[in-house]
Amino acid sequence: MLDVVCMGSSTIDLFVNVNKSMKQIHPGDKTLVSNLDYETGGGGTNGAVSLARLGCKVAYLGKVGDDHNGERILKELKKENVKVIKTKLSKLRTSFSVLLETKEKDRTIFTFKGANNDLSLDDFKLKKVRAKWLYMTTHLNKSFKTCKEVARYVKKRNTKILFNPSQYLAKQKSKISPILKLTDIIVLNKVEAQLMTKSKSGTKQLAKIISSYGPKTVIITEGKKGVYYFDGVNEFKIPAKPTKVVSTAGAGDAFTSGFLAARIKGEDIKTALNIGMKNASSVLKHLGTKNKLLTWSEMR
Repeated sequence: MLDVVCMGSSTIDLFVNVNKSMKQIHPGDKTLVSNLDYETGGGGTNGAVSLARLGCKVAYLGKVGDDHNGERILKELKKENVKVIKTKLSKLRTSFSVLLETKEKDRTIFTFKGANNDLSLDDFKLKKVRAKWLYMTTHLNKSFKTCKEVARYVKKRNTKILFNPSQYLAKQKSKISPILKLTDIIVLNKVEAQLMTKSKSGTKQLAKIISSYGPKTVIITEGKKGVYYFDGVNEFKIPAKPTKVVSTAGAGDAFTSGFLAARIKGEDIKTALNIGMKNASSVLKHLGTKNKLLTWSEMR
């Protein structure tokens, strides 16, 4: 049996680097770009590749277009030893994102969802979604409805669910409530936690509120401040180590997948949290969401 099926977005990312801060970029300006870089991205494929590099048996479930970008994504997944659950190709174009990287070392993302929003139950065989864990990131529109059905299906077959929603979904608690009730582990950053709860409370209180929605374990990341973990019994705050940040893109995916891989391999909670942060730190130091994801041997 597979360890994990990853369900979420797959994109081509165009990183656009400018030697200015966001405040220095004005409407109507022509701004010089210092560097361009094309990479594959998306929370679903980032998580899948990371888990595979860490030694887990992984499959990816998602939809790409019948185009060059879709072909590139599928080829890369196979190269990374990620099994691809056979899915119909979309008539829509493969998802594409432009990531504007400025002096603040944070990113502004412009995303065309395309094929990512086009996944239906008719596109694949549901019985192929069989694993110890379902790792769910953000899907919207038609694809979100499919995610809910997949979550219900696998839960009846004793699959555990990790849910990593983006801001889009976090602020729509009523919409994602059916998934939250099925979730074993939810991972989100503090802004997403505040949006979900409509509260400006501290991290500890946010975690308790989110736990009341259904998830058995709540993990809230706070960037430079580290990570907070709560499961109703155990409660940890793990500080982050200082890291020279090149780009924040993909760091959350790296943390989440690193943590899950460590737990699958039998590591204790604190060790798994530290492994997740080490994976995230590696990604933060480089451009691209997958380039510097670590292997298990590099973790030790």
